Amino acid sequence: MVSLFAALCVKQRITMMFTDPNTVTKESKWQSEASNLLCCDNLTDDYYEKFHTEWTVSGHRIREQIGNDLFLIKLLRHVLPSYEGASQHLYRGENIERWNAKSIGLCWSSAEETAAMFGRGLNSTPTGGVLLKCNCKPEWIIAGPSKHSRYLGEEEYTIDTGLIKNVVVLKQYKEIWS
Repeated sequence: MVSLFAALCVKQRITMMFTDPNTVTKESKWQSEASNLLCCDNLTDDYYEKFHTEWTVSGHRIREQIGNDLFLIKLLRHVLPSYEGASQHLYRGENIERWNAKSIGLCWSSAEETAAMFGRGLNSTPTGGVLLKCNCKPEWIIAGPSKHSRYLGEEEYTIDTGLIKNVVVLKQYKEIWS
């Protein structure tokens, strides 16, 4: 259901000042903020960049707060810069439970070692992790790396996980914390 605020935004094409994305994450308000963002097509370049940085840093929290991957993907296609490159071999270090549940994350890397770091580290808790690989077609890629992702050396791409096919498990990792 679209809020009155969202309807006015679409109807009047007014320029809106949205809350800083980092603040929205900290206050756990992405579900309502996402609805408002989806109605506006006149966000500032500064907002787009701030959102892309926040997605790089806290994408897992944003995903958790929204709680609906289809809705999240719609938001990401609206707010992130569209990918316009070629197919990419991308990797993801994923939790084995999420892999088995077909609920893999949207953030993938062109750097295999970066993905392996997540697969054997943070994403191996509590049951172990996997290193995934996929040759992603351009239409499967929502956005390329943000400036912050490049700064971190992560080379993080955002993927529409509802479209990807032929994902291969390269390695499996044991849990690191018990």
